[in-house]
Amino acid sequence: QEYSLYPHRDVLGNLTDAISLNLPAEFAKIKAAHILETVGFEKEKTMGMLNKWPDELSGGEQHRVALAQVLIKEPNIVILDEPTASLDPMAEQEIFNQFDRLRADKTTIFVSHRLSSATVASKIAVLEYGKLIEEGDHRTLMAQRGRYYELFSTQAKRYVTQNEEEQ
Repeated sequence: QEYSLYPHRDVLGNLTDAISLNLPAEFAKIKAAHILETVGFEKEKTMGMLNKWPDELSGGEQHRVALAQVLIKEPNIVILDEPTASLDPMAEQEIFNQFDRLRADKTTIFVSHRLSSATVASKIAVLEYGKLIEEGDHRTLMAQRGRYYELFSTQAKRYVTQNEEEQ
């Protein structure tokens, strides 16, 4: 949940030098632009983003750049705590769509209270008071009608109720 960008470096610097990613300059730009697209920036805007400073970015943009810092190094294991908490639902969905491709051969652990993000996981672990109480994929846990089902359904009702009230 907590992240910060280096304020004295532009986006390109935050995605390369600041995290000790030593690449030839042109390759660094190409890789940085690609990873920005992966975390939800529009392809046409990624090269322009590289020269921006952190204080020129919105909170959601800063969050996506911080996420890009993790992904640009292509780690085999990624642990993300509420990785899309400050993003709007459309940006969140785009990132999860890209993550499916990115994490194909990697271990990714998401910590999230927003259970809609858990639906893409191959395995969900439900913890309560520090103990594992349920484990499985979304479909299996929903069919069991246990604690995950209860939590997921409660969150889903908020969306349905809000949507019905707006109509």
